[in-house]
Amino acid sequence: MKSLIVVDRTRDTSTRDAATRIERETRCYLTSSPLGADRLVPAIRQHRAIENGLHWILDVAFHDDQSRIRTAHAPENMKTVRHIAVTVAARKKRKDSMRLARKTAGWDDDYLVRLVAP
Repeated sequence: MKSLIVVDRTRDTSTRDAATRIERETRCYLTSSPLGADRLVPAIRQHRAIENGLHWILDVAFHDDQSRIRTAHAPENMKTVRHIAVTVAARKKRKDSMRLARKTAGWDDDYLVRLVAP
């Protein structure tokens, strides 16, 4: 370990109708990189942007937040299946949305085979 990074975030989640709500979060990162904060902070932001983008796709295209799967290992298993589906669909660059790619794969077996084939 070369560095310990502590990131404090403060976010205002207030709405016009509600009282002021401030959310605070502290995250710690361990790294073997000898780089300074000026180089590591952008890397952390980029990682968060990628992670947030994945969650947005899972929520919008796969309705992940509305999932009613709650028993045993099923939630973790479906999470893995959804991540695989996003990865496979993202490999093939399309101008269409992820939601449309998912629907097309469900309707068109030839398209599904093209998505899954290397």
